[in-house]
Amino acid sequence: MKHPCCVAKMSSGVVFVGAALAVVLMAPWAEAGPCSAGKLMPAATIACADLKAERGVFCRPLREERQQLGPGLAQYKLWVRVGPGEHDVITLHRVVAEQRPSQAGIARKAVFMIHGDLWGFEPAFLGLTIYADPPQASLPTFLARNGVDVWGISYRWAQIPAGFPDQSFMAGWGMDVAVSDARIGLRIARVVRLLTGQGNRGLHVLGWSRGVAATMALANAEATEPRHRRDIAGLIPVEGYFKVANEPFRESDCSDVDYCEDLLAAGTPGVDYGFQPIGQAAIDSPDGDSPYAPGLTNAQFAMGLASWPMGWPGMEWYHFAAGVFDESGVPTGLRYTSPAFVFLGFTKAYGFDPVPYRRDHSAVNCGEVDVPWDDHLARVSVPMFYLGAGGGFSSVGEHLTQLVGSDDVTTLIVRKLPEDQAALDIGHLDIFQAPASRQLFWEPILAWIQTH
Repeated sequence: MKHPCCVAKMSSGVVFVGAALAVVLMAPWAEAGPCSAGKLMPAATIACADLKAERGVFCRPLREERQQLGPGLAQYKLWVRVGPGEHDVITLHRVVAEQRPSQAGIARKAVFMIHGDLWGFEPAFLGLTIYADPPQASLPTFLARNGVDVWGISYRWAQIPAGFPDQSFMAGWGMDVAVSDARIGLRIARVVRLLTGQGNRGLHVLGWSRGVAATMALANAEATEPRHRRDIAGLIPVEGYFKVANEPFRESDCSDVDYCEDLLAAGTPGVDYGFQPIGQAAIDSPDGDSPYAPGLTNAQFAMGLASWPMGWPGMEWYHFAAGVFDESGVPTGLRYTSPAFVFLGFTKAYGFDPVPYRRDHSAVNCGEVDVPWDDHLARVSVPMFYLGAGGGFSSVGEHLTQLVGSDDVTTLIVRKLPEDQAALDIGHLDIFQAPASRQLFWEPILAWIQTH
């Protein structure tokens, strides 16, 4: 039998029939691994054929590119068509330590990262490495240099630029689409790892912010699959929620369902939260008068947007980044994250979040309408590590650990201040954007992955 990297160049119908991945897993060359770290296209072609045979899923790899991130470290990006529409394209990311260019080192453990609103994989997780000047370690590069194969997704909506005139194609982009896209990415990652000698274990899935909802819905869907079709090794929900034991917050999500339905009825399937111009103004004219908040400069308003508590019912303290304020509450700086880096991060926000995805997430937490994305949580038995920030979701999102059937559940809520000062504590964005987060968040994540 030819090695799969060669077979991948043949007709996919020749390679895969029926439970194709099971065939790959049992093949005598499954651990041989002569394929390179790059060259994702052949393995992705195999994975897509497998998914078509297994679930009738459409996916087709389009192109790939490599980016050097530092000595012995690279990012690979793979664009994959996941539907018939022009905008039905996701980007998969792989950050990996290399023995030589395009030759991955052995990494027996792997993680797949799912972003939340506003930012795709790069600005959400990798920003300190590719945007900061000089480049710094980020969570993906930290994990990769410590023997973890890091994967992630930028959802199809992360490809849509700000100002795009027509978002009608987003009308069907709800939770089902988020789950399907993530499952495609996971399967491609697993097959690539298998065919590059990294073993056949599943990947841990790390979801951040609204990515926690996609992570839990993904685990819920996979819990009903036979074991040979499951790709998740463990769950790392970070700073997000799915269902909460917090009545004011639940009620606010019920109201959000109605708000989203109104938007959809009005023909608005995508929302732009407007972060890009705020960040750009703070960069171009930091001392100029803010058009959004008279009496504040552009820099002050942008810092405030990052650090002011948002007043969400049930978690009024929630904010992006811990701030420093004067006597009148005007921000004078950020405690853990560079203001300049936050401004730049705002400019990296993509254009539109899909309203159906937001509605579906809120509907899960509201609980007044039966939805399918939480029906099988009690059957989710993989290990779980919930991580929260004292000034972010804190322990509010922790309730999801009580909904799964796993007997291996770990929780870490990082607080630098007492709970009654949560409005000033380390925040939602600080986890990935602050260098100080390495010891507080990244090292615990690595330690958990290494032992699971």
